[in-house]
Formats: sequence, C-alpha cells, structure tokens
Amino acid sequence: MQSITKFRTGDQSAVLGIGGPHYNQRFTQMALNYEAIFGHMIPKYALPHVKTETLRQCVERTLEKVDNVILDWKGIKSEHKPKLLKAIAELKLPYNKV
Repeated sequence: MQSITKFRTGDQSAVLGIGGPHYNQRFTQMALNYEAIFGHMIPKYALPHVKTETLRQCVERTLEKVDNVILDWKGIKSEHKPKLLKAIAELKLPYNKV
C-alpha cells in the first residue's frame, strides 16, 4: 500500500519488446542500463498468436506513451517476421532491431 501511494509516472516514453526467449537477456540489459523502459514484452513462442489488435492493446494499455518497438531480430522466426512488420506498420510505430 505504501508503494502504490508513492507511484508516479515519469516523462520518459516506453517501448514494446518483441522476440527472443521468455526472459530476454538483451531486453533485461537494456532496461538495467536505462536504455529503454519496456511496457510489454512478447516472447517468440507467443508470436503465432499475435495480431495487429494484440500490439494495439499493448500500446494502449501501457501507462507511458509507447513510441518505439524493439525487435530481437534473431529471436524471431523468419515465418513470423513479415506479419509482424506489417502489424507494426499499421500502428505507425517505428522499430529498431537488436
């Protein structure tokens, strides 16, 4: 209860992380080094079920503004890449490959 009463939002924007294992070491290092604030992370095993609406909900349900998508490019199967890039384009979000 004490923690939630001190909760505040920052002025930094968040990113959406996609790809790699459930506990993505790249994303963890980026977060620990203050390179990115992750609102949501979607591991590679969930990508067959991800649609544009799924990504839209991740963006809308993040308290901070989501202004970028970080893709663990090697951690995404090639069969999922075109659909994923199309969904990101539909949301008009820029992305970076790590």
